[in-house]
Amino acid sequence: MVGEMGVVDLNKEDISWGGKGRITIIGDAAHAVRPASGLGGSLAFEDAALLARYIAKSNTSSAASIEEQLRAFERIRLPRCKSISNDQSIRSELSYKVGFGGVPAWDPAYKEW
Repeated sequence: MVGEMGVVDLNKEDISWGGKGRITIIGDAAHAVRPASGLGGSLAFEDAALLARYIAKSNTSSAASIEEQLRAFERIRLPRCKSISNDQSIRSELSYKVGFGGVPAWDPAYKEW
């Protein structure tokens, strides 16, 4: 159905970002996270900065088309967003079971990116 909204489980193996042609999605439209994490705005800024780099690449004569650059942006962002979504789900469940003080430190992959 056109215009229907839905939640996509980022832990599925066969998911895609959701963009087609010259359209992509960023921010909460692409990857909403739990509000308590405080990461939604930061991820949206990451999206914007990275997307700008890929769009700039499409403006050079030897670079791939805008459509190819958008798909490249989506491929690089999806693993990061999957990792954060998974980490936040685990942290949320743990906080209810062991309390906030018992939740381990952030995943080192956050720092690597």
